[in-house]
Amino acid sequence: MKNINLKASSKVRPAISLLSLFLLSLGLSGCFKDDDYSLSTEGNIYMPQAYENRALVTMYDVDSAQAINFGAAYGGVKYPSSDIEATFEIDTTLIATYNTSNSTTYIALPADAYTISGLSATIKAGKTSSDALSISVSPKKLTAGTAYMLPIRLTNVSSGYLDSSLNIAYFRIDSLVQRARDITGKGTLTVSNDNSSGASASEGSLKVVDDDTSTKFYTGSYSTSSNFWLQLQFPDAQEVNQYTLTSGNDSPTRDPKTWELLGSNDGAAWDVVDEQNNFAFSDRTETVTFKVASPGSYSYYRIHITANNGATSFQLSEWRVIQFY
Repeated sequence: MKNINLKASSKVRPAISLLSLFLLSLGLSGCFKDDDYSLSTEGNIYMPQAYENRALVTMYDVDSAQAINFGAAYGGVKYPSSDIEATFEIDTTLIATYNTSNSTTYIALPADAYTISGLSATIKAGKTSSDALSISVSPKKLTAGTAYMLPIRLTNVSSGYLDSSLNIAYFRIDSLVQRARDITGKGTLTVSNDNSSGASASEGSLKVVDDDTSTKFYTGSYSTSSNFWLQLQFPDAQEVNQYTLTSGNDSPTRDPKTWELLGSNDGAAWDVVDEQNNFAFSDRTETVTFKVASPGSYSYYRIHITANNGATSFQLSEWRVIQFY
């Protein structure tokens, strides 16, 4: 008869030993049950959003409303045996104390900028979290660069223990975040006066949209009397909200100084959407962002350079166009 070895293998033994030590450290014998142990926070009711920076909100500058969720939670390792009702309140009087303690300058979130789904929630028996309550915020009601706050306090629970260290969520909007995308690559570039060796030359016009600020477009045929321009044509109309220009690596006299950004849908009739007068770069290969003063939807965008800094040549390292969404 074949002998069967019942000794634990060397791979299994450490796992068994560790489990034994764990059970012994808990002082357990016999059956291992949840009811045999608990934590010091058992039965504490708190707001998860009150913990550290969970109430710091990223708010995007878009047309649609954005939701901020909050609720109550049950602490420990067990579960409530019956429903627990939790009540909240909005308390803007807390803002002044918060500002003093944290050297901040928050103001109350304007009442017309948000709606709230409710101020009471239930932690169901056998669950550890309530259903979420929601604050719906309209970003277009807010001012860019202003810091807003909406303090919400958990004020009462029907059972358990209200955790006074985690019962206030200071919902904070430090600033509106503008979502932006670079759409330069969707367009086709043409220029009025190209490099003498052509658009694909080492300093040809295509270098101005190659997304590399270490290259540049250079042409020796610039004069104030010429109708000098750079143009991007898109397959369909696009709204441009910002654009960037990057100065060349040398000779500031070649830099653009005065220009118009023009938009058109037929390449013939043009609208002025932005203009800059007597602008000066402060450094070489410096990228500067310009906000479009009067954005619209156009298939063509043209920078019409009416003056540089005095040279009979022109240079520009990069031109990028940016769209908000």
